[in-house]
Amino acid sequence: MGKIKFFLMIPAVVLSAAVACYPQDQPQPQAVPAQINTFEGQVTAVDWPGGTITVRSGPDAQAEEKIFNFSPDVPVIQGNVTESAGDIDITERVVIRYLQEPDGKLNAVGITSLESRGASGQD
Repeated sequence: MGKIKFFLMIPAVVLSAAVACYPQDQPQPQAVPAQINTFEGQVTAVDWPGGTITVRSGPDAQAEEKIFNFSPDVPVIQGNVTESAGDIDITERVVIRYLQEPDGKLNAVGITSLESRGASGQD
């Protein structure tokens, strides 16, 4: 009878030790807040149906070119006025505020035009 109690106690002791060693309150991974990046350059292409805008950082061979996804509701700021994405012109200088997805896609969240416009809103 003593041997039976001994063998029944072994699993209970092992289980108790395993539970005691397992961290009960493991810290949950914290969501990293999305970091908004900026990119300044000249608009070289806009694909309205595809929802992309291509911006080149400069004219020389060292210039970087990036393609950003955008939706029509992305605000375009010109001075003190918020315009629609349809007001973007090719060759216009802009600053793109964007989020980079884990898959590398760049999603514009805001565009600021660095061009000055006349009183009518046109060059």
